[in-house]
Amino acid sequence: MRRILLTGGLGFIGSHLTRRLLADGFEVRVLDAARADARPFFAALVGADEVELRCSDVRTRDDVASALDGVDCVVHLAAQIGVRRYVANPVEVADVIYTGTKVVAEEALRREVPLCFVSSSEIYGRNPVVPWDEEADRVTGPPSTARWVYSTAKSVAEHLVYGLGAQGLGFWIVRPFNPYGPGLDPGAFITASLWRLRRGLPALLLDGGRQVRCFTYIDDIVDGISRALARPDAQGAAYNLGNDAPTTVAEALEVLAREVGRAGVTHARREASHLFGRGYDESSSRVPRIDRAKDALGWTPATIFADGVRATVAWVDDHGWWFDETAVAAR
Repeated sequence: MRRILLTGGLGFIGSHLTRRLLADGFEVRVLDAARADARPFFAALVGADEVELRCSDVRTRDDVASALDGVDCVVHLAAQIGVRRYVANPVEVADVIYTGTKVVAEEALRREVPLCFVSSSEIYGRNPVVPWDEEADRVTGPPSTARWVYSTAKSVAEHLVYGLGAQGLGFWIVRPFNPYGPGLDPGAFITASLWRLRRGLPALLLDGGRQVRCFTYIDDIVDGISRALARPDAQGAAYNLGNDAPTTVAEALEVLAREVGRAGVTHARREASHLFGRGYDESSSRVPRIDRAKDALGWTPATIFADGVRATVAWVDDHGWWFDETAVAAR
């Protein structure tokens, strides 16, 4: 395997994965609806000159087919992410995931190109029985609650991949849990909190911060994907990629405050529904069981949360241009 196609490769995970693949000696082709100049983080981390970039929507079958020519594997990352998007435009969120995955997977099957589908921990919804193994039940809210469109669309996309697998598609499915690190979207919890804390603003604590999460450093996520690609014998299954040391959001915020020298910082408490609107809902606990990834991929997360936060803080301090200060300050 020498040339790999990344759909949605200009995004957060895609940028880090591109850098890893280049370091490992692969040629990388990126297909993304955005232009590279609209994603300055990609160029800052990777260097766009080292990658073949193609600007197109993954729902455009002819462009996907062309992008798959001559590649040995495709990693399908393309999706619209972020709770604000799920609530504001659920139709587009669902269509990009469903139609995009269908097009990419069908064209990959036609060319006998194995597919790594980057799904999400969100497919488990709000199943209250944690930790979740890969066969855990999905428990989500009603279709009238837009918050669950991303979870549902990713799940339907997995059904597509499994169905095409029965027709001969070689595939891996990976489910990242709360990725964070340098270059994370400025509106995400980790980066938005760091931005506010660095500027002397109170960190926002939504719904009391009781939610339990397993924040996973981006290098560990990328390592899991890389290990999957190196193991053809591990095809045909889904793998949780997550830190199995859970923390509450409030506890995580204390770590962030300590790393920027603001331990004991005052929190601004808000209700999440006031920020995201009536279509908002959330899971109380999101915790993976990772035995399958350990056994089949030889993978385990190597970065403790405080160390990952420290690396993220250093990057944030060096790359203030990455942040839309007006948007973040309004959170």
